[in-house]
Amino acid sequence: MLPLMPGEAPVPCIWPDEAASPVRRTARWFKRLLGSLKWQFYPVFRARWVPRLRRSGSGPLRIFAAFHHFNAEDFYFQPALEHFGEVLRFEWGPTFNEYDMSWHWGGKQWMNYELLRAVQEAHAERPIDFFFAYVSGRTVFPSTIRAIGMMGIPTVNVALDDRLKFVSGLEATGLAGNIDLASVFTLCWTNAQEVVARYEAAGGHAIYMPQGVNPEIFHPYDVPRDIDISFVGQKYGQRPRVIAYLREHGLDVQAFGSGWGSGEIPVEEMVRIYSRSRISLGIGTMANTTDVVTIKGRDFEVPMSGGFYLTQCNPDLEEFYAIGKEIVCYTSFDDLVEKARYYLAHPDEAEQIREAGLRRARRDHTLVQRFHRLFEALQQQTGIPFSELLRTE
Repeated sequence: MLPLMPGEAPVPCIWPDEAASPVRRTARWFKRLLGSLKWQFYPVFRARWVPRLRRSGSGPLRIFAAFHHFNAEDFYFQPALEHFGEVLRFEWGPTFNEYDMSWHWGGKQWMNYELLRAVQEAHAERPIDFFFAYVSGRTVFPSTIRAIGMMGIPTVNVALDDRLKFVSGLEATGLAGNIDLASVFTLCWTNAQEVVARYEAAGGHAIYMPQGVNPEIFHPYDVPRDIDISFVGQKYGQRPRVIAYLREHGLDVQAFGSGWGSGEIPVEEMVRIYSRSRISLGIGTMANTTDVVTIKGRDFEVPMSGGFYLTQCNPDLEEFYAIGKEIVCYTSFDDLVEKARYYLAHPDEAEQIREAGLRRARRDHTLVQRFHRLFEALQQQTGIPFSELLRTE
């Protein structure tokens, strides 16, 4: 924006639709609507001329992965998928922004076109065994995924916040959540058990699994424990209240991540903070809610990194940890203060829990183990013998 001259008033910004006549605005609206409707049919129409290919023989899988690196996706999905074979990555972030004003009026359509073209070209070169995505209705059209399936490629989508955003808001090109995608993916991976029934009601098939982590990245560091209590994560929702409450009660808490002053921190530094902390704090609420909790990546990152984990009570965690023996949970702000003081004063007990949590995470909660289970479910769903195709370890 150019600087104003002395005494000059700013000119208000007017979007073209606001400045146009009612007839012109209506015409533009219909043009955009027709452009969006085209994408309900075009990918499927185009896929009819792509042969259904299937590999012969065994060996490493050829995987096409479509996900954007928002926070830690590159450190979660990419290395785990590479364990099973070649990964062809479609990263739309550098070119397309799904939160831009123009997203629904051209950006989404072109991104879907590029995604479908990339899959078709890769599949024509050598058959793709598996399409993996971390997308939502805001990102892709159902017809794009349907077209990929028409090529004979099994498709899987993971959703880590669909307890709250399974439907989500209605936007210009459809619902932003996962409901419209439920029936077009071969299998949907959710980290909320009750949402499985919602996928099935929408005509889809779903598997319930929490996130896992990669022990090559998340592992203990031999560093002094010079932080009493740490929290690593973005600043939003309940999180500032929890941190403030602990500080008001005399506890020394350090918060790291976007919005806290430290800014975003590299993954290696995050893992070191888990090792440096006498207590690593977990806050399980979703978005700006106060009572909707979900399984977080942190629930597995901290124990896998050798940290002592004190997190918000979530009944889902009881399936994956022995509460009080491998991790510790709090039920209220006052309970959090009491337990934080107790374990700071009893480091030997905290150390036993820390070691037990690390053993459990290494045994049961790697992301490679999650993908093995995913391939088993996919084999049951499709009849494709993934157990024979997977490379030997």
